Amino acid sequence: MRKNSYLLLTILLIILILSSCSRTKPLMQHNERSKSMVELNYLGKNKESYIRFNSGKIVHATTIEVTEDSLKYKPINSDDIKKISLKEIKSIHFKDHYVSIFDGSLFGYIGGLISGFLYVDRDSDMSGLAIAGISAGGMIIGAIIGGFIGSKIEYKINSNKKYIRKK
Repeated sequence: MRKNSYLLLTILLIILILSSCSRTKPLMQHNERSKSMVELNYLGKNKESYIRFNSGKIVHATTIEVTEDSLKYKPINSDDIKKISLKEIKSIHFKDHYVSIFDGSLFGYIGGLISGFLYVDRDSDMSGLAIAGISAGGMIIGAIIGGFIGSKIEYKINSNKKYIRKK
């Protein structure tokens, strides 16, 4: 029984980790006030990011603002704000530590719950409280680890199709 439980726990953790590593969301460019465009501009406001150009050049930036057909950015080692066409950009990358806090707490809770069911003697009087405590501890530890690691966000620019993809 325990051997199958370890296998199930391993498979579940691998699925959860892989599902948290990639997110895909189209970002429409035809409407400057679209929800996804506002989200990208909010995420790129004060976060360190890097922009990958079609030529292969990579520029590290601190402020990014996307409009319908162009991108304004401030390189890290400069005070100048530059503006370029989206046709010149392959992708935009940055980390979001807040989203990964929630992912980490979910993974920690599920891992703590499974560990509680595997290791706590369910015949004892305090087994329910012990399982709840292990789950809560897993949730807290998972949130701390998730916030520390962060979630990598990559926006792929495809100017031919008029949308930006969030991976």
